[in-house]
Amino acid sequence: MKSFLPVLLATLAFASITSAQVSGDIRDGNHMAPPAGAFQDYPGALEAGNYCTSCGFENKTDAPISGPAKARNRFLVNNDRDSINARCRELGWNRGEALQWYSYEEWCRYKNARTRIWDRNNRQWAFGACRDGNVKLARCFRR
Repeated sequence: MKSFLPVLLATLAFASITSAQVSGDIRDGNHMAPPAGAFQDYPGALEAGNYCTSCGFENKTDAPISGPAKARNRFLVNNDRDSINARCRELGWNRGEALQWYSYEEWCRYKNARTRIWDRNNRQWAFGACRDGNVKLARCFRR
């Protein structure tokens, strides 16, 4: 009986250590999320009336203005590496990745939905029609 108690305690201690939860985003068993301050998440589309240049992945200040003031076109970032990295650099980060994206049916059904794509050759944004896969949620990282 005396030998049973240490074995039981050791088993309970091992079980509590192996089942401990780690906070943060874990992609696989060996990769943990970067430390706080090393990344930030941005919503792809800002709520109506919000023209903040650093609050979301949608930057309403540099998009061409067309149509009536109440229904100005909204240009969301296209889900490609160049576009995501360019927007993250505008926000003061080094690079980024899309965590979620809009389906064509989800975003492009709006008449004022458009897409902005980074043109790496001309080093500027190109603005076009809505496409499937515009960024819904992005994460920007420091190196």
